[in-house]
Amino acid sequence: RIGQPLFARTTRSVSLTEAGQALVATAEPALQDIAERMERIRGIKGRPAGLLRINVSHVAVPMAVTPVVTAMAERYPDVTVEIF
Repeated sequence: RIGQPLFARTTRSVSLTEAGQALVATAEPALQDIAERMERIRGIKGRPAGLLRINVSHVAVPMAVTPVVTAMAERYPDVTVEIF
């Protein structure tokens, strides 16, 4: 409860009171921040993430696995690769 009216109402219109304007000015940056964070979360959804374990011969690691894992790490930074 704020304890003050936020809207001035008449039979023909509704407008913000001084307290309502102050609340909007204070809340607007926070609401914008929330909207931006939600947009980032929507962008993350669907991106590969997690742990990928690869069991491979130590001979193949330098020639075949390292270039692929390096490229994958750049493309999918939320994937952790363990080679053993």
